[in-house]
Amino acid sequence: REFWYKNPFVGKCKDAEAGSACAGQINWVLNDGRYSHPEWFPYITPKSTFKDVQRLLHAQGKEACPYRPCDDFVPPQGFPLHGDEGVTTTTTTASATLPSESGGDEGEAKGEGEGEGEG
Repeated sequence: REFWYKNPFVGKCKDAEAGSACAGQINWVLNDGRYSHPEWFPYITPKSTFKDVQRLLHAQGKEACPYRPCDDFVPPQGFPLHGDEGVTTTTTTASATLPSESGGDEGEAKGEGEGEGEG
């Protein structure tokens, strides 16, 4: 299946809040998904952080994570997302359907450029 990726470098940012649908999906990826289905989560490793997973779920277009995390992200070499191109595609053999795929973070998101460097 082909995933369409959102650009994780632009747009509003909002860190996933504890108890939100996004936080639930992130915790599932960190505790189970990255081990049971690593092909669903490219670039997520045992060293990946909560924000790393939020960024990927946002980039993959997961409804529960509509915002990128608020931080200064520098992609590793070969990362499939490019700041100047908007969206790119990548092909994978599996479709990731995460627990609680509906819903999203509520509350106010920071506009582009706001919250940069906050952690």
